[in-house]
Parts: sequence; structure tokens; C-alpha cells
Amino acid sequence: MASSKSAPDAPGTSQHAILDLDALRGWREHRDPALNQPHELPALAYLHQLDSREVIQRTYPVHGLSILVGRFHSQHTPVDLLLDGLQDHQTYRLGSPHAQLERSPSGTWTLQALSTQAPTQLNQSRLAPLDTPQELQRSDVITFGVTSFRFEPLNLSLDAHQHSLQTLLSRCPHPALFLARAGAPCGPFIALDPKHPLTLGRSYPPPGTLPRSEQWPAIPEPFWDLSGLPDVERKFIAFQHARFSLIRERWHIEPLSTRQRTYVNRIPIHAPAALESGDEIGLGSALLHLQLPDQPSWPRRSITPPSPLDWSEGRPPSEEF
Repeated sequence: MASSKSAPDAPGTSQHAILDLDALRGWREHRDPALNQPHELPALAYLHQLDSREVIQRTYPVHGLSILVGRFHSQHTPVDLLLDGLQDHQTYRLGSPHAQLERSPSGTWTLQALSTQAPTQLNQSRLAPLDTPQELQRSDVITFGVTSFRFEPLNLSLDAHQHSLQTLLSRCPHPALFLARAGAPCGPFIALDPKHPLTLGRSYPPPGTLPRSEQWPAIPEPFWDLSGLPDVERKFIAFQHARFSLIRERWHIEPLSTRQRTYVNRIPIHAPAALESGDEIGLGSALLHLQLPDQPSWPRRSITPPSPLDWSEGRPPSEEF
């Protein structure tokens, strides 16, 4: 079972009229509020989004030792830190992925530009894509595309980080999937039952609820309903996205959706694949961490940044996996 019980959405408290999309659709999703809660691990650093006057507009915590930053594009793989609070003209100038932030065992942070089309700047100096990572200092200003961020490393030790991560992953004594954000498992999880395959997806109306829905399949059991994810993750989750099952003493994932992609360690899969402890599963833009108690995996598996998409005009995006 999941780590927290689902609860229906609370009614809005705003004095202004709110458009109820559920009423327009004729059915209501059952959203688990735990899937949209703050990260349970302490942050390692902050990226403070700045406006033109260098006033902080929003803060993005960094919870992993090595993270990919940018936006999600369905033709590519998930990133760890989705810069989802930007305006459209800012989002369009982000790569997929855009850059990599990494902390060394000594506590030094580095920045590497990855996007070949969208610029990355450090203190107004443009970084060459895929060049040697540049060391970061406190209060450095990083510009991704046209949006600037002030970098603030925190004084959390590597030992303290690993202890917090190990404590979180030890909550479940069984094989489990942990939701991950900003480079690390963030709290919510669901246990895997060797005897019953688990399907992940979003809730949808029972057969007969909507016109011409009599032939729709019933929601399988057990089922992890991810409808409660933030919209930037939820909108890329299929109604039945993927299934986990134990086959010949190894956990496998089977992609079920032909429209929304499934990834294992940043690589898209189109057929059942065997998994190992510590593997990262991507369902659209959402990331999950597989933890097997008899094969504990921490710290996190090393990241190999995928080749960035080529957005050159007149040519289709290149994909190299």
C-alpha cells in the first residue's frame, strides 16, 4: 500500500468563482495530497529565480548530489529539477535537459552546460555546451536561457544527507517505489507485492460514467493512482502507464501506454525490462526510485546526461540514446 491514504480534494475556499474542470468532464479524479507535498529531505542548495531587478521571485531547492535541470520534452528523457514556474517565453528558451549541477565529495559544486541551442551563462559569461564543468561560488548568478538564478549552497554535510536519504528509504521493509524530485526520493512510496502485479497511472471514470465508455476497462488492482501529482508531472501520466511484476525472482517493468513514454535510467523502453535496485523509472516527466531492501542502493545511481535535443530550424529534433 502507499505511504499515505488518499483523500478527496477539499472544496475551494477562495471568494472568487473557480472553474471546476471535474464538473465539466462529468467525473472527478481522486487526488492524493501526499503526492504534491514539500520534499521530505533537507535541501543541499537553492536556486533563487531573479527578476530584472534581481529580486527573488521563487526558490527551487536542490536535493540531489547530481541533477539535470531544464524542462521536460516528450521526445527526450526526464530532468530532475523542472523549472515549472516560468512564463512561456522563459520556458521556450530552456533545453531538455539544459544543464547539470553536481556536488563533489569535498562539497564543491560545479555547473555544466548541456543545451546546444539554449544558452547557459555564469555571471554573464556564456558557457560552451558539454565543456569542462565550471566551479560555482556562493551568490553566483546562473542564467538558463533568459532566466537568471542566484546560487546558494547550504551547509548540509554529505554524511547528513546520506543519513536522511537512508532513513527515508528504510521506511518500507519491502521492495518499493519511491517518488523522486529534485534529485532524490521525496517521501511518498508504494510497496511492491511479489504475488500481485502493480499498475501505475491516473484514475479514470468507471465504465458507463461517460457516453460511449461502456467498454472501458476497469481500473486494475492493485493500482497506484498518480492523479495527485503536480500538473507538470501529472499531465504526462497515462491512465494505465506501466506495470511492475516479479518474474523469475527479478522485478520487471512493462510499458502500457503508446502515447506517454516510460524510461529506465533515462532510456526510453518499449517492451518489458528487468530492473535492479536503485534504478530510476520515468513515467513521462515523473521520476521513481526502485528500492530493494535486500539490495540497498544509496547514494543515487550516477547520471549520464543524455544528448540534448537539437532545435535547429528546418530540421527535426535529433535523438541519440
